[in-house]
Amino acid sequence: MNKKFSKLLLTMIIVICVWGGKNTYAMELELKEPTKQYKEWLNLAEEEREKTVEPSRYSIEIEQTNIEKVRSIANLRLMGDNSSFDLRENISIILKDQKQTSQCWAFAMTTALETNVALNQKRDVEYSPRHMDYATSRTFLDGTNTLGFNREVGTSILGGGGTRYIATAYITSGRGPVLEKDMPFVNSEEKISLSEIEGKEVQLKINSTIEFPNVLKEKVDGKIKYTNANGEEYTESEIATFRNRVKEHIVKYGGVLAATCSGNKVYFSNYKETEENSWISSKAYNCDGEDKADHQVTIIGWDDNYAVSNFNEEHRPSKPGAYIVQNSYGNKVVDANGTELTVFDEGYLHISYEDFLIEQQLFGIMETTEVDYDNIYQHNPCGWNDALEIKSDYLYLANKFKKSSEKEYLTEISVEAMKGDKFEVYVNPEDGDLTAEKLIKIKNEETIEKDGYYTIKFEKPIELIGDEFVVCIKGQANEDGKVSFKIESKKLFEFNDPFSIVNSNLNESFYSTNMNQWIDFKEVEVLGTENINLTIKAFTKDELGENEVFTPEITITSDKYKFDEENKTCRISPNTKASIFKQNIKTSGNINLNDSNGNSIADSNLIGTGAVIRLSETNYYTIIVNGDVNGDGEITITDIICLKRDIIGINKLNGVYQSAGDINSTNSITSTDLLRIKQHIIGILSI
Repeated sequence: MNKKFSKLLLTMIIVICVWGGKNTYAMELELKEPTKQYKEWLNLAEEEREKTVEPSRYSIEIEQTNIEKVRSIANLRLMGDNSSFDLRENISIILKDQKQTSQCWAFAMTTALETNVALNQKRDVEYSPRHMDYATSRTFLDGTNTLGFNREVGTSILGGGGTRYIATAYITSGRGPVLEKDMPFVNSEEKISLSEIEGKEVQLKINSTIEFPNVLKEKVDGKIKYTNANGEEYTESEIATFRNRVKEHIVKYGGVLAATCSGNKVYFSNYKETEENSWISSKAYNCDGEDKADHQVTIIGWDDNYAVSNFNEEHRPSKPGAYIVQNSYGNKVVDANGTELTVFDEGYLHISYEDFLIEQQLFGIMETTEVDYDNIYQHNPCGWNDALEIKSDYLYLANKFKKSSEKEYLTEISVEAMKGDKFEVYVNPEDGDLTAEKLIKIKNEETIEKDGYYTIKFEKPIELIGDEFVVCIKGQANEDGKVSFKIESKKLFEFNDPFSIVNSNLNESFYSTNMNQWIDFKEVEVLGTENINLTIKAFTKDELGENEVFTPEITITSDKYKFDEENKTCRISPNTKASIFKQNIKTSGNINLNDSNGNSIADSNLIGTGAVIRLSETNYYTIIVNGDVNGDGEITITDIICLKRDIIGINKLNGVYQSAGDINSTNSITSTDLLRIKQHIIGILSI
């Protein structure tokens, strides 16, 4: 592609005119500005693109507000000594070997899925990277895979591996994953017959994923400078907060996909220029050059104290600390002389926190379940590859679907979302009519807390009574006065793009700013972007079991107390009785109050630090009572003694009790906190 034209294509804004009969509508749609790294990658020659991992398309930034508090809560949720962690000590992890294939991306994704299932479903399973690779490729010995991208397996001009975007499309579109035994690994990327990828039972439903903020690094005067994709610098506190979020994900949800550079061996700890295989036995790695990512791995732990001396002397980080990374090269290899060599640290590596690439493209799986639907409706089997935005207070996005069974029940929808998106959900279960009168509001405004794939579950199933039905989401403008949304689309001038096979049809995807005049995306072209499909998917069941229960989404709110859904904590005043607490909260579920020992709390008793509000088996909040560091629900001389002992180091407070004594939310207990508690006891200050 002509580089000047490519830049023009990515930065111009066009007014699109859509003709529908005698009516003409003019609305400004813009392509959302991609990252500098993605634009540079687009301008690489095809051969170079093939050898590198596709960068993040849009900038995702670390939350800038109240960083110290967010960091404190993240530390609290990790709890205890969080300086090191290794998933291998908690679950069984399968070490993989891609051998001579280019399937690292598929191996990384299946490891993330397997660790998520092991942690949250308590079962060991192995998924097939080979099926992921072939099921997303295009041509086979006996025909064309209609659901395949414009790519081939292997190292052809359209091959060279996949991306996390392709892998995510595969696992969220109902194509996979399938079990390893149903399509075992073969050290070959030759073409096969279509029958070899067909008829495999999909084993998992993905409800939620997350794309982490992009952290770019460079050395300035011997120090590491951290910035977002727009060049804005991060503070050390913001980076610590970001890493705590990554760590918390690993502990709760499993491995995190990451990108690195495997092609340049000089960054390995044992690399010697004179010895061909010296790097193979390396245990540490730190890329501090201008190399591009060419390999994908899975982060399964960390060690904050991993010594600088472990790294290559020529490429040592300035500070200790590293991620523990599972590679996909196995743990043993035989060299040309027939000698068996250990690969890295039995297949694993420590990659420095300061590695220039390791924190640029982090991606994780959050919620998975067994397949619980009969039908999946979608117009975007390739996932998403672009984003549009429009200057408007609100924007309505709608997909029409043709029902496949006589009787179906709509149970949930999903969408590729961006952090901060605010959605309302509407459904027309009777037909394909888009008029406001036919669209019934099913879900009130819901704020998306992360970038990634997101499922919205309905409290009750909706019977679809017509041959067609409509799902509509109402998006609200962000602080810039724009509504942004992700799309699947075809780029007219990028012929070797995996998405160049994307197609769309009339009467499928629409948008409107007022719910009255709707524009069909098939008739829309924005800067060479056409065949636009929305990412809204719908999931239905053909019938409901006699005893089937649909559990509504449980919410909890209060005008008096603060609940944080992300961090599962709340703060209340001392001397609060359980009955008063209950009167001041609203919830769609049942409230069970238990003390720190698991005993039920009577309405007449005080609530103390360490108590738990349990809404369901997996939905609970830990209570922190300000100043109550011994868990009895009130502030007395005992609390003062405990704080003094903490300050002088005799008996340090931990977890929620440390947080209860940290009145100023400084992440440590100081004499100022002690003074405020004393003032509370004598009645001159209320905390």
